[in-house]
Amino acid sequence: MVSVYTEPCRNAAIEAKPIDAVCPRADRRWVLAATIMGSSMAFIDGTVVNVTLPIIQADLGASVSEMQWIIESYALLLATLILVGGAMGDRYGRRRMFAIGAVLFGLASLWCGLAGTTLSLILARAAQGLGAAFLIPGSLALIAASFPKEERGRAIGTWSAASALTMAVGPVLGGWLAETFSWRWIFFINIPFAVLVVTIALARVPESTSGDRAPLDWPGAALCTLGLAGVTFALIHASHAGLGDPLVVASGAFGLAVLAGFLHHQQVAAHPIVPPSLFHSATFTGANVLTFFVYAALGFSMFVLPLNLIQVQGTTAAEAAAIFLPFVAVMALGARYTGSLSDRFGPRPLLIAGPAITGLGYLVMMIPGQVSSIWLGFLPAMFVMAVGMVLTVSPLTNAVMSSVDDRNSGLASGTNNAVSRVAALIAIAALGLVFTVISDTAFLSALPPGLDLARDFEGATPAFGAIPPAFAAIPAAELSVIEAAADAAFVEAFRFTIGVCAGLTFVGAIAALFWIDRPPRAGAA
Repeated sequence: MVSVYTEPCRNAAIEAKPIDAVCPRADRRWVLAATIMGSSMAFIDGTVVNVTLPIIQADLGASVSEMQWIIESYALLLATLILVGGAMGDRYGRRRMFAIGAVLFGLASLWCGLAGTTLSLILARAAQGLGAAFLIPGSLALIAASFPKEERGRAIGTWSAASALTMAVGPVLGGWLAETFSWRWIFFINIPFAVLVVTIALARVPESTSGDRAPLDWPGAALCTLGLAGVTFALIHASHAGLGDPLVVASGAFGLAVLAGFLHHQQVAAHPIVPPSLFHSATFTGANVLTFFVYAALGFSMFVLPLNLIQVQGTTAAEAAAIFLPFVAVMALGARYTGSLSDRFGPRPLLIAGPAITGLGYLVMMIPGQVSSIWLGFLPAMFVMAVGMVLTVSPLTNAVMSSVDDRNSGLASGTNNAVSRVAALIAIAALGLVFTVISDTAFLSALPPGLDLARDFEGATPAFGAIPPAFAAIPAAELSVIEAAADAAFVEAFRFTIGVCAGLTFVGAIAALFWIDRPPRAGAA
């Protein structure tokens, strides 16, 4: 998922890149402009679709599984290929691969905007994920290759602040575009920016490579992608076909078998995409376990919360997006201070406290019912979550980067970033299945006795709170009862799955307690 939050190890990845060229001073501002626009396109499209998903659902008639795949197809390609995208830039030219990523992202955005079916939109979103897998690591590498070490910190700060600002404004702008014009404009607006990024990159950004010519681990990338796709498909398809469905069983077994093959391949490959030696460090292992649980919870909550706000609470898409602004503001303003605390006290105490406070935020989010003020009901939860996450992100980067030697710092940061995205990918599929089962059960039990959905509507049930179009034929009096039942079922499923998110973050805190090393005492050998 990726997002509205700072990615783990994002800034560390910049520092980790080998430098072989520094561009002229006059061109450095152009490097910043291109990298900020390029990475912002990818970050924004990871979240703006969540906010406009109910509008897309109503327009295209998307089912529950199709709604999940609109998000998951983007996340799948980005999560599994981001390491490959970074490695290709180092080997074949960072500017070249960054520009190729911008072209792919722009063309895929045009495809998304023109999509007439959910299948077409899902495929287009996958193509966007492919472009983002070149854009995100490429933006980091270009900053490292273009700025001298003494200026790199300021460049990093400018890039981070601008990225946070665009992530804050992007979803609100997207919600406004979707309501005022069409949801298609959240994709069309990327096209001029993609053209501008490519133009600046080719005209003012110097080319650079790392000089590394080691072969890429294409078999590892393919095994990881196919394995995660199989498991994700099984979980999503099970939401309406059931866990015993032959296709669910077959795809799940295929995905797990391929992932087992991926793990074996990483053990024997000469140049593995995820070197197993990294996990010899207990701190590195613990940091990635923490990352998986914390970002799994965050990924699912950011998927389902906008649906609650729009489908149940009745907010507009722009209002739903605005609820995330305090979250981004706390993250942007507090990151530098928690980084200093991590340097002073070590990452361990903050990585215990941060996930625990985030979990408390999820518990607060469980309180609002069917009709609540979004500002009184959800804003306190978002603030508590933001405090917890800002205590987590920078110390997590510190823990990951200090757990390996400098030679492997780039691989370590990239691996941790990929783990965060895979976590969100799996969580949306798995908790989406749990959500659907609970929601359908609660909805059917609340229906009037005389209404037989299996007979009259082929078993149709609300899709994440949205009433199926077939229900429009029901008399208004009965329809109001059904809508109330759908809202109540959504809230019940929301509270349960958000409670699971709280549990996941508490597990992350426990992982930090047992795995993250304490810093050595002053004067110790």
